[in-house]
Amino acid sequence: MQTVGNLVVFVLGGKRCALRLSAVERVLRAVAVTPLTEASARIIGVVAMPGRVLPVVDLRPCLGLPRKEIELSDRFLVAHTSRTSLIVLADTVEGVIEYEPGALVPVRRILPQAASVDGIVCFSDGLSYIHALDTFLALGGEAALSSNALRA
Repeated sequence: MQTVGNLVVFVLGGKRCALRLSAVERVLRAVAVTPLTEASARIIGVVAMPGRVLPVVDLRPCLGLPRKEIELSDRFLVAHTSRTSLIVLADTVEGVIEYEPGALVPVRRILPQAASVDGIVCFSDGLSYIHALDTFLALGGEAALSSNALRA
């Protein structure tokens, strides 16, 4: 018997997106971001957290959405990959949703070139893209996020 999966669903530019719950540490209100001069276009800056400085990434370029200014109503998802921790920018967070394994469609079956999206989950009220943060960072220049450069 296959187990149920859990996703943290959030919205970017009207599009539903998701991260696996196991990758999300917590959700915070947006705060001021300090820009990085030599980061990739997908990394908008850094935020100081207790004991660490985390990069803030914007998934909008992966979805073909234009970048926007951070607003007080935006949310930060503090997440981690197998190699680092980071913050994902979101317009809103809908919450945690369970899905049956059969509802997950591997995106490579539909769009082989969509490296930063791990899959698509079909819900009764629409679809959600599940983002693969490890791949996203590899495509966006993880060297700019080396732990040496971002240690507090």
